[in-house]
Amino acid sequence: MCPKIILVFAVAASSAFAGGLDRGFVRVWRIDGRMERVPARAERCADGAWRYRVRTCDMPRDCRWIDVVPSAAETPRCDGYWVAGDQRWGRLDREEGSFVGNRQYVPIFGLKTPGICWVGIVKGLRLEYDLRVAVAKGAYNVYPRFKIGKIEFDPYEDIVVDYYELTGDDANYSGMAKTYRKWNLDRGWVRPLRERVKGNEALAWSAKSIFMRCKLSHCEGHCRDRVAYAMPPILVRRTFDQYMDLVRQVKAAGMDDVDMCIVGWQHLGFDGPFPKLFPVYEPLGGEAKMREAIALAKSLGYRVSVHVNNHNIYRACGERWNLDDVCKDAKGRLREYGFLQGGLAWHTCFQVVNNKWIDEDLEKLKDLGLDGIHHVDVTSATYPTPCHDPMHPANRKQMAEWQMATARKARAVFGGYSSESSCDHIAPVLDNALYVSTYPVYSVRKTELVDGEIPLWQIAYNGIIMSQPFWSTVDAPYPHGSRRVPEEEMTSPDQYLYTPENRILKLVEYGGRPMFYFQNYETIEPMKQVYDLWQPLKHLIFEFIDRHDKLADGVFRTRWENGEEIVVNYSQNRPFSYRGRSIAPQGYWFYARQK
Repeated sequence: MCPKIILVFAVAASSAFAGGLDRGFVRVWRIDGRMERVPARAERCADGAWRYRVRTCDMPRDCRWIDVVPSAAETPRCDGYWVAGDQRWGRLDREEGSFVGNRQYVPIFGLKTPGICWVGIVKGLRLEYDLRVAVAKGAYNVYPRFKIGKIEFDPYEDIVVDYYELTGDDANYSGMAKTYRKWNLDRGWVRPLRERVKGNEALAWSAKSIFMRCKLSHCEGHCRDRVAYAMPPILVRRTFDQYMDLVRQVKAAGMDDVDMCIVGWQHLGFDGPFPKLFPVYEPLGGEAKMREAIALAKSLGYRVSVHVNNHNIYRACGERWNLDDVCKDAKGRLREYGFLQGGLAWHTCFQVVNNKWIDEDLEKLKDLGLDGIHHVDVTSATYPTPCHDPMHPANRKQMAEWQMATARKARAVFGGYSSESSCDHIAPVLDNALYVSTYPVYSVRKTELVDGEIPLWQIAYNGIIMSQPFWSTVDAPYPHGSRRVPEEEMTSPDQYLYTPENRILKLVEYGGRPMFYFQNYETIEPMKQVYDLWQPLKHLIFEFIDRHDKLADGVFRTRWENGEEIVVNYSQNRPFSYRGRSIAPQGYWFYARQK
């Protein structure tokens, strides 16, 4: 092994379950399967963190993985829990098992035992690691594994992991997320929403409004037996004339604060041949009718945006299809994304998106009369994809910068940027996340060490980025039909996500912004129900969450930094008493600040 790594990590004695954050070890795995374990001592930082660093020059050329493991990351079975940055958590009560979290929405993880509570923040190579939890004979090990062999480029920055010990009222998962929030605010990575809405009418409108997306047309695709470059048939769900009727219904129902988002408006409908957008799809009424629909919505007091996709490119996108523009893998092959409704899609390179297409698109969209914050698909739903095209190469960190560059342009034109999910590599430019977690629809449901999900992301970002909690709580009051997970795959918290009543309660518990995305809107009464429910709670979108707790089986409390609280009771037949109130089964109570 390269001797320099010994110098970076001063040799320290190790013992099983020593419990400290100041010393531990680093495991270096070679491609041929060899592993070397190097004792390590951390550096004390000014903010109290214990820092472990592995320099790029000390990473062997044949390195596959590097694990960073302080002594406090090893613990026997006990009364406590581990926490992952994708919001999943598990009790420390198993004898054997493993967990791999390969998409961490926030680059943090933590452990609470009777002896210590800590949070780790990955500050270097944050896009290049998995979280690992391993249990053998009742001994737990919680650590980040940096996938050096899968970076595809030379390592572009040092591994840096800072560990913070948490004490007192912060010795819990709420304290873990608050530590991360403080670090982000202190370094200027993000700014509170209440500051960003000042002088920004579009963003201020979003912050007081529910989000209503309406799909007009879409491709009848999403199957693998289609030829990659052939467009499937297009289905028209609603013309612009019919969309205008829906907008009038919403206004007549008394829903004045609504962020209107039109989808499936563009050339060949939703998930058609992106990145081509224009001309507006003629069977819907064409551009003239689209302008009329936008003007009508604005005349009724709404702001209007559209849904686009910068992440995918289709062979059928006409004049924008060019092999030179598509994202390439390390062997120079086109990076395949998968089959969507428009057929086979490939990854775009955001350097190309930013330098070649985004300015023209934003100018044309603005010319239509749109004035709502810009909404895109995919971008924040996954990590950036590296590109090896020699004309526009980019590693993951560089691709994240190009993604943020496109978002800054959209913000400059439309006042804000909204994206699909919550991977926070674009947090500095993200104003709205459609959902935080895919759980339990896309995430692995049956994982042997996982006991559920917690609002880690919301504690870190409520008051900074607008959001709603789960894929399952999009369209919360409407039946979800086929998106229900089979009973045999359910884990404990899933029971809170499967009825409209419980999805509404989860929205309330997590401080979510109501968002409607998949509906045909045969009826708008369920949307009106949630609209009315949210009115006395909507100011909480500006507040930081101070703490989240389980008070009893099926009963949870969320407390904001302004002192206000919400207690949600999911039980079927047991009322719950709290602060002089009896909270009914399947109900909640909002404890407003006393004036």
